[in-house]
Amino acid sequence: MPEENLKSKAVKGVAWSFVGNIANKVIQFVISMILARLLTPSDYGLIGMLGFFIGIATTFIDSGFSSALIQYKDRRDEDYCTVFYVNFGMSLVMYGLLYLCAPLIAEFYDQPILVSIVRVYCLTLVIGALTAINSTRLTIELNYKLSNLIGTAAAFMSGLVGIVCAYSGWGVWALIAQQLAAGVIRGVLLFYYVRWIPGLVFSIKSFKRFFSYGSKLLVSGLIHSAYSQMYPLVIGKQFNAADLGYVTRAQGFNDVAAGTMNNILGSVAFPVLSRIQDDDAKLLAIYDKYIQISAFAVFPLVLFLCGIAKPMILLLLTDKWAPSIPLLQILSVGFLWDGIIKINLNLLYVKGRTDLVLRLEIIKKQSRF
Repeated sequence: MPEENLKSKAVKGVAWSFVGNIANKVIQFVISMILARLLTPSDYGLIGMLGFFIGIATTFIDSGFSSALIQYKDRRDEDYCTVFYVNFGMSLVMYGLLYLCAPLIAEFYDQPILVSIVRVYCLTLVIGALTAINSTRLTIELNYKLSNLIGTAAAFMSGLVGIVCAYSGWGVWALIAQQLAAGVIRGVLLFYYVRWIPGLVFSIKSFKRFFSYGSKLLVSGLIHSAYSQMYPLVIGKQFNAADLGYVTRAQGFNDVAAGTMNNILGSVAFPVLSRIQDDDAKLLAIYDKYIQISAFAVFPLVLFLCGIAKPMILLLLTDKWAPSIPLLQILSVGFLWDGIIKINLNLLYVKGRTDLVLRLEIIKKQSRF
């Protein structure tokens, strides 16, 4: 692709990613505020108790294959089909395991209702796997306009479903209905506009190539997911659903602010840098720009969020969510360098050095113990 054309696509990608992510997060933010007033911290805590298990399952389902597909230049339809069947097959395996383990999860937390919650909520894993390739194709094509329009529409419509269910007294099931609706609506829209259907082909050659790249990301992702979800696991076990709900709500605020900016840059950086992975000079020049933008945009936003945490939560969520205030402030400060870390990792993904990604993940976790 000519340099000017790539630059134009990159600029448009960032612009549409910015507009789409902002619109998406604003809709999600408003909906979450309404739901937080209608539901209780315990309702959010019950969903938070699944975080560890969902995180591990999601990492297994993707296995790093989607990233490998984006990084690889000479993609063919058999490559897409192979990754689709790997993702879908793993989603069925993970759902089956979680379905069988639901009584054990409920017993671990001493929450009998989790048996039915796990078996219904985890259907989102299968729905996501069915639509993952269509989403990946939009990323490869740098078509962030369509991708974000679909995401925004799904967030709005599923949010209405959640609000209606919460208002009707469904409790925690309103959150589950919202997530299922989001997956189904997004999947239908992706299929309608992308129109990709997997053929009956599975390439062992493609599988070996993508597994060589993705296996290190799989192990790295498992370490990261297990570590990042360990705190909700411990809080849910040692305390109660309400306490975990406060943590979940604080994380939600943090994701709306700093997480949005990091997603905007990270989602565009990887496919753009992948297209010029053999030109180190251009690669480093664009990488440098992304680092500057990340620091300029994220640092002030995170510090601002930390400063207004108390009046914001008391005004928007009422006093019942007050315990989330110090949690949000702590999480905000800890999130300062997240964007720069992700862009650095993207550079390793682009150069195919997933072995270094795995090594860094191991070193990071060892240094914290």
